[in-house]
Amino acid sequence: MTSLAVVESGQGAQDLPSFLPVWITEERVAALYALDRFGDMTRVALTLPFQARRTLLYQVAARMACGEDRTAELLVRQALFLDPNLSAVYIRTQETYADPCVTETLIMRNCDAGLPLTPGKSAARKRSVLFR
Repeated sequence: MTSLAVVESGQGAQDLPSFLPVWITEERVAALYALDRFGDMTRVALTLPFQARRTLLYQVAARMACGEDRTAELLVRQALFLDPNLSAVYIRTQETYADPCVTETLIMRNCDAGLPLTPGKSAARKRSVLFR
């Protein structure tokens, strides 16, 4: 099996360094989100032994896209518990796509669920005009 096939299937990940299977899974989550495959994305995310902030932020955006606002808000609180300084700044610097609309939508959905725009600020809990 080629290394690309391992990444795509997730098989053989147990033989890789301990952080690599998590990274591969997080990359699959990001790719599925960008393809608007939210159900598949959620199933893949839940295979992780723990939910890191990156995976949580993608889950938040997917839940908001599916109209599951309350669940998304709970996930934001969970992410902020893991990292109290987490904000849209993290998404903007870490999640870069060739199409900036993907990043902006990811940020807007997370902020609409309660993620602050900047570290240490409370989120203004109002839905973006784009997603009403």
